[in-house]
Amino acid sequence: MRHLISILALGFVVYPTIATADIVRSCSATLTGGIAKINGEGTCAGKAKANQCRARAHQAIIDCANALWVGRNKDKVPNACKGGRGAGRAVLQWNQVILIPQGNSLRDRVLWNKCCKEKNSVGSEHIGMNVRGDKGCYDVRSLGNIGFDCATDRMKLCPPQRAAPKPPPRAGSD
Repeated sequence: MRHLISILALGFVVYPTIATADIVRSCSATLTGGIAKINGEGTCAGKAKANQCRARAHQAIIDCANALWVGRNKDKVPNACKGGRGAGRAVLQWNQVILIPQGNSLRDRVLWNKCCKEKNSVGSEHIGMNVRGDKGCYDVRSLGNIGFDCATDRMKLCPPQRAAPKPPPRAGSD
């Protein structure tokens, strides 16, 4: 009888711990033109609150994107995009490794795409994001526009173009 009481008492202590284990749910966002991806995670207690986890992940992505837009001219990944601790967190992941003076600047990455890669001249790029995932993740947002004039920006951002090497002379030709 004492063993039965001990087992029942242990069951009451262990069961609530198992039932309220933290779970993690995620959402992800892609910025216009595939410049970057933002992965968000939300933590909450128990599977019954999975939608709350995704809401936290979604909000972390929104906070990261807003901080990225505010600091778009700075060569720094905002703290809101570095993961960290908390119930909701987001991590920014640039989709290309490019060697430019300000590699963590959203503006310079857009300019590099427009001026160096696509070889445009003057224009404006609309920056938005699509958030995807399960229930509670979906969202489409506009962050703003970044104007560019590649005549001035190209010199700062684009590597100099090298002339193609001349082929070696063919044997027997003068």
